[in-house]
Amino acid sequence: MEEFQERNAFYNSLGYKVIWVFDFAEKYEDLRIKKISCNKYKWSTPLKTFFGFNAFVQKENVELFFQIEQKASVNAKRSKLIESKENGNELSKREIDYIKEHEFDTGKLIRVALSTGDDFDKFATDGHIYSIDEFVSLITSGAHRKRVLADLFDYLPPVYTGNRTCYCLGCPDSITHICSNNSIDIKANLQDEIIPCNTCEYGVQTSLDDDTFYVCNKRFIDTRLPLNTEIMSVDKNDDGSVAAIWYVDNGALKSARLNEFKAGKSIVELWHSKYELADFLNIKTKEFVRIKDNPRNQLSKYRKVYGYVSSKPFDMHPKNCEIADYSNPDWVCINNKSIDDD
Repeated sequence: MEEFQERNAFYNSLGYKVIWVFDFAEKYEDLRIKKISCNKYKWSTPLKTFFGFNAFVQKENVELFFQIEQKASVNAKRSKLIESKENGNELSKREIDYIKEHEFDTGKLIRVALSTGDDFDKFATDGHIYSIDEFVSLITSGAHRKRVLADLFDYLPPVYTGNRTCYCLGCPDSITHICSNNSIDIKANLQDEIIPCNTCEYGVQTSLDDDTFYVCNKRFIDTRLPLNTEIMSVDKNDDGSVAAIWYVDNGALKSARLNEFKAGKSIVELWHSKYELADFLNIKTKEFVRIKDNPRNQLSKYRKVYGYVSSKPFDMHPKNCEIADYSNPDWVCINNKSIDDD
C-alpha cells in the first residue's frame, strides 16, 4: 500500500499522471472479484494496496485499469514468441501450438471510476469494457477526453424488420416503446405506438462495421443537466440500460436517476378494447403471436389465451395454439387492426 501511494505521489510531484494496469484475470475467473451489476464489482478479499484510495478524488492524477480476461502473462508470452519467430528463430512445436491456441484470445480491461469505503471492497467502472487495442490507443494517443452528458445514448435494439422498415425497441416516447427508421410502413392508427426516428430530434442512425443501428439520447436530455456535464460513471440495469448517472458539479460528485420504463408488458395489458386483432412480439424469445379474440374474454371463458404463433412477423401458423407465457412482461404490440379502421 505504501509503495503504491509513494509512487503515485512521486510521479504526480513531477507533473505526471500515473496509469496502473493490474492483471486480475485469475481473480475475476475464480470470482474473488465478482460482477454484481453491469458496471459494479465486489471483492471477496480486497488488496491492501488500494486501501484508502479514492478513484474519484484521484481521477486527475491516478487511473486504475484492471484486466479481467486473458492474463497479462499470456499476452506477454505470446508476443515474445511471435517476436522471436519474426527475428528468424525456430520455435518448438509446443511454442507454435501456444501461439495458435491463444490466437483469438481477447484481453479485456475495465477502468475504475468510483470506489467505496476505506477498504476498497466495492468499485464501479465507467461502464465500458476496453479491448487491448482500445486501451493501447487510449494511452498512446493521449485521448483522455472527459466523457460528458452529450456522449451518452441508449442503444435501441432492432426487434424485427418489415418490407422497408426496421423496428427498434427502447423509445421513451411511444406508447409501445417501439420506434422505426422511417414512417413508410406505419399505419395511421399506429402513429402514437411507433415513432419514426428520422422525424425525431433525439434519435440517431449510426453504423459500425457495416451494421446500421439506432441510438437515442432523450432520457439523458431529460435530466436537464448541461450537455457538457462531466460524467464519471453510469449505473446499469441487468439488461444493460442506464439507470443512473454519476456526474461532477462544481467539483462535487452527484448522481441523477433517469426516467425508466418497462420495455415489455403482458399481452393482456397491451390489448386495447377496440382491437379486432393484434400482433405481438416476445422480446426475449423473439416469438410472434397473432391474437384475434380479446385475451380477457378468453381467460374468462377458457382460463387460457390462444393465438397464432410464428418465428416471423405476419407469417402465422394456421393452427390456434395456447400462449403459455402471455402473462410475462416480455411482449410488445407491433401491429393491430381496430374496429374503427376502414
